[in-house]
Amino acid sequence: MVIQGLSQTYRFSCLLMFLALPFFSSCDDNTSIGLALEDGSVKVLYTDTATVGVSTVYLDSVMTSGTGTMLFGSYPDAMTGEVTANSYFYIDFSAIGFTDASATYDSAELILPYSGYSYGDTTASMTLQLQLLEEILEAKALPPYIGTEAPNSYFYASSGLYNASSFKTESQPLATYTFSPRPVGRDSIAIPLPAALGQQLTELKKNGSSLLNTPNYAPLLNGFRISGMGQKVILGGTASGVKIRLYYSSTSATTTAAIHDFPLITGSTQFNEIKGNFSQTAFQELKRGKSISSSLTNDISFTQSGTGIMVKLDFPNLASLKDEMKLNLINKAVLEIVPVTNTNRYPTLPPETIVLYQSSKTNVPAGQLLKDFSGSEYQSAIYAPDMEYDMMSKYQFQITDYLTQLLSGNIENNGLLLAAAPESFISTVNRLCVGGPAHASNKVRLRIFYTKSF
Repeated sequence: MVIQGLSQTYRFSCLLMFLALPFFSSCDDNTSIGLALEDGSVKVLYTDTATVGVSTVYLDSVMTSGTGTMLFGSYPDAMTGEVTANSYFYIDFSAIGFTDASATYDSAELILPYSGYSYGDTTASMTLQLQLLEEILEAKALPPYIGTEAPNSYFYASSGLYNASSFKTESQPLATYTFSPRPVGRDSIAIPLPAALGQQLTELKKNGSSLLNTPNYAPLLNGFRISGMGQKVILGGTASGVKIRLYYSSTSATTTAAIHDFPLITGSTQFNEIKGNFSQTAFQELKRGKSISSSLTNDISFTQSGTGIMVKLDFPNLASLKDEMKLNLINKAVLEIVPVTNTNRYPTLPPETIVLYQSSKTNVPAGQLLKDFSGSEYQSAIYAPDMEYDMMSKYQFQITDYLTQLLSGNIENNGLLLAAAPESFISTVNRLCVGGPAHASNKVRLRIFYTKSF
């Protein structure tokens, strides 16, 4: 439970620090700040020697349906492995509008509007495949939660589809399209569709949606998958703007060119399958639902959105901390996350914002950690890059309240999970590499400022 206010002693110590600021002087020990009081009985001390254990956790699954974002493509990463994204969706072929018995087929295409998001190298060409599904695309329902069971993940829902979900596709692609991605400068991707499909859509426009009940149209009702082939980029699309556009000629009055759009059905049946392949990396033993210590992965752990990978932070030496400092005189605790040097530049940019999640004993995210002494606002840290030398790039959290409660025994010491903010964690694939306690220069640090009397 989060503390709702400051204790009287804590407020007094903060006031004491403020009033004494003009009298601060340096000491030979750079971990202490001396207060120039006559009796010399009080010091404000600082330590960053508390060990923070670091490991990589691969969640069982993360719900990715209904985000409004489509992800497709792949990116091979020498350090953390290849990440691949495939997007599944339905097209509403019943959206005929008025029929036109004079319609004559011209062409058809799938239109994918860019969302503006990309991860990887956008300078290389990209090949997309559009495939029909061989089974019906439908959301999965979780069994009802029973209070005596371990809680479900923060990223589960009663009904939806997940990054680990997949559906069988027809062996031959419906369409293949190679192009140069322009996620910022161009508004959409237009994939030409085969004439046979276009003819079917023209018949719908001529005769109405009753044709959907015939065997020839059954495959279209299962759904679609779009995926990338052999490229080095993952692109984002805006699901609400996706459509199959039919171009046809109408001779109902005079011969005119016309178009008709069949839109994507948004909601729980639009989702992204996102998976990682770690076989050629230090993380080759990482499995879904499991964790692996940074000591086994070259003193590095990582979190990656979309794949469901988080960094686990443990605080194993609380007993020695408790012996050193009194709980009501902890002034501030800062958790500093420093990206491993040379892992945070284009084309593998880290998340703009990361958050802390409360963890269960089995590394299941139970919810976001609240800000210090807040009942409603969540912890978050915005990336502060060092654009010149990349020596000071970091994220920072103030976790004074959390640490105080841990030391007092008010909450279980299950550690924390680190990852992108929820909306980004399920709709992007950015990754962040951090150093373990034995890393030479980029370890996670817990900096504690506290007042002590002598």
